[in-house]
Amino acid sequence: MWSKTPLVSKEQAFQDAAEAELSVNEHAPSLVAIGAAISMVTLDQSRAKSKIDQALAIDGNNAWGWLRSGWSKTYQRDFDGALADFDRAQTLSPRDPFLFNIEFGRAFAAGASGNYEDAIRLVKKGLVAGPGVTWAYRDLASFLANADRQLEAEEAVRQLLLSYPNLTIQRVIDGMPPTVRELHTKFFDGLLKAGVPGN
Repeated sequence: MWSKTPLVSKEQAFQDAAEAELSVNEHAPSLVAIGAAISMVTLDQSRAKSKIDQALAIDGNNAWGWLRSGWSKTYQRDFDGALADFDRAQTLSPRDPFLFNIEFGRAFAAGASGNYEDAIRLVKKGLVAGPGVTWAYRDLASFLANADRQLEAEEAVRQLLLSYPNLTIQRVIDGMPPTVRELHTKFFDGLLKAGVPGN
């Protein structure tokens, strides 16, 4: 969402993660960061999960690790496992600065499984926890459109375009984890229906 060249940024992030793998040893936060980067820029969720799992084996109380494990499981369609990991992250760190991302993770898992009303409720909860995280109006717009709440979806797009005035569906596809395209095609259909320009 922030990069003008998201595909180039993804490739650079993958190269940086691969380079970091060579020297990280057993530093749990670094392993989580590597796993998170890999999960967000490639289809190789098993590689991402192995790094996050390695981190959690070293430090089972790493809330960020459980958060990223939840997202990785969401990308693999293990929604029950993802929700359990998000719950564990919040239990370990109930006032975590990434609490908004825990809620967005829960929301995305709900949306990807077709439970749009829960997804809407959860992404709104995340927006309260992280009021400056305006990219989440992207998710809200899609979930609202897929729930046939068109006027609200269009308002969410208006809010989204205030922060990202040149946003298009293609830019969203390029910027999101590539797994999402396979996992949740209705996500992009919802954005188009809500009023995000196609290209």
